[in-house]
Amino acid sequence: MQETATWCAPCWRLSRFLHAHKDLLEKDYIHVRRDHRWHHWQDVLDPLQDEPAGVPWTVILETDGRPLITSD
Repeated sequence: MQETATWCAPCWRLSRFLHAHKDLLEKDYIHVRRDHRWHHWQDVLDPLQDEPAGVPWTVILETDGRPLITSD
């Protein structure tokens, strides 16, 4: 899961990288992007973060929804 914002240049760069490698990544992962423009984005990401993080922020989740690793 990726936290992103339209005003964030590193977010755009990461998104382009993930899109370029989409075929490889989709073999093992489902990519979900949460944008700051969307309503209730914090309801999804806040429980996954130990403390507020900057963007882009990424978390890989276990199949049960627990964080395996983050970009912190």
